[in-house]
Amino acid sequence: KLCYAVSRPVDEPLDRVASWLHSDVADVLRDDPTVLGARVLAEAAEGSAMRVGAGPEGTLVCGLVALWVATYQDRTALESFLTAGPPARCEGWLVSESLPQGDPPTPRPPGERSPGLTTVTLLDKRPGLDEGEFYRLWHEVHRITTAEVHPFTLYARNEVVRPVTPEARPLRGIVYESTATVEDTLDPQRFFGAHGDDEVFKANIQRVMSETMAFIDYDTMETVPMHDVVVRALPHTS
Repeated sequence: KLCYAVSRPVDEPLDRVASWLHSDVADVLRDDPTVLGARVLAEAAEGSAMRVGAGPEGTLVCGLVALWVATYQDRTALESFLTAGPPARCEGWLVSESLPQGDPPTPRPPGERSPGLTTVTLLDKRPGLDEGEFYRLWHEVHRITTAEVHPFTLYARNEVVRPVTPEARPLRGIVYESTATVEDTLDPQRFFGAHGDDEVFKANIQRVMSETMAFIDYDTMETVPMHDVVVRALPHTS
């Protein structure tokens, strides 16, 4: 599996990049015979208040292209297309995907935008943290919290194997997490599983923040809600 993050300058019109991702990039992925499965995510304007962090040289992550190919060498044409597009940066990584929470039982048809939002997070390991402790906190402890606190219908945990483009920043993970409705992401009470109970709300925020700050380098983390389109569903392999 490959993940490509595209970033825009702060003053770049968001609509221009989002339209390019969900039309031009989606068309290329749909027509490429080497692509086995793909989804394209583009920054959601309504989720701008939930953005956290910025990338190299002040750029802002505004899209993610996640795709499966038979071999990662089958990427030259797509990388050339992404690099020539309107975003200021294109960074790619080879990743290993885990699905602690899978797609809902009735997936939407390919090409149809998700009715909810998908929050994309690029993360690295907190400096000085032991390697084994990093993975324990991320894969074991926080996995339980994510399932118990947030209303996610999909939690895709992509562990970075290595970068495949020269500009790619050092990362340990690329996570995307979907909700069934826009309100489930944008309403803090719903996002943190409180539904009007202020004590639960405060406790769940504290739980999430204390856990993530223990293993994520918050100085380099980027998080942004996006609109998600499955361009080509990945067929079953077994």
